[in-house]
Amino acid sequence: MRTLIAVAAALLLAGCSGGTVTSSTTPGASSSATGGQPSPDQRFETAPPLPDQTGTPTPLPDDHLAAIRADLSARGISADGLTVISARAVVWNDGSWGCPQPGSFSTQALEQGMAVIVEVDGVQYDYRFGSGPTPRLCVPLAQR
Repeated sequence: MRTLIAVAAALLLAGCSGGTVTSSTTPGASSSATGGQPSPDQRFETAPPLPDQTGTPTPLPDDHLAAIRADLSARGISADGLTVISARAVVWNDGSWGCPQPGSFSTQALEQGMAVIVEVDGVQYDYRFGSGPTPRLCVPLAQR
């Protein structure tokens, strides 16, 4: 009986060893420098934020505008010529507010918020809000 089990196991193992295993990589991604594996930057890259979010156009609350002005000022940017390009009420898919940060984790639940695009001196800034008045500047991945 032991001989029969040993033969069956040998046949199963021999059948599993045929064929080749290939790794899938992103088309055009070079992985030779990392031993056939894509680099962490290639594996975890996210799409850049969209400049115009879907959602319902809505007036920008005064506390949100004040928070944006304060954030720009803290970054050394004068908000004197600030123009609101768009303000939209959105439902974010998760706690990243549509702008995931590399190396961070977000809640995996829908969250009410706003997407706001402002312009100062010809430069547009993409601000995201959750349910409160604290903004997050969404910087494209290539600029992080």
